[in-house]
Amino acid sequence: MLRFCPFRRADQAGSRIHGHPKGLADDFRATLKAALGEHNHEGPGIRQVTSGYMTYVLPDKTVVYAPGDFFFESGDINHTVFNKTDTPMVHVLFEILPVNLNGPSLIPVRHH
Repeated sequence: MLRFCPFRRADQAGSRIHGHPKGLADDFRATLKAALGEHNHEGPGIRQVTSGYMTYVLPDKTVVYAPGDFFFESGDINHTVFNKTDTPMVHVLFEILPVNLNGPSLIPVRHH
């Protein structure tokens, strides 16, 4: 389920986000033994695991998040997400995105 939340203009109140950002709240469900390939995002956001375990692979480290854990993504760092368990994994995302973004915030990494 997607929920959009408007923000006031970024050029008001000294915000560091430019243009007309919007908020996106969504949940991501990974089935058993699933993987989401290397990617980054159109904007920053907060993630919280609500069930299962997420293996989060960054260029310099790997972290396993458990239910109740949350973390911040800057959006500009390539990463891969795995559910290496036999139970479903769900995490909630809240992202700050450009208002004119009409597709997903996920950007697959292309290696040349």
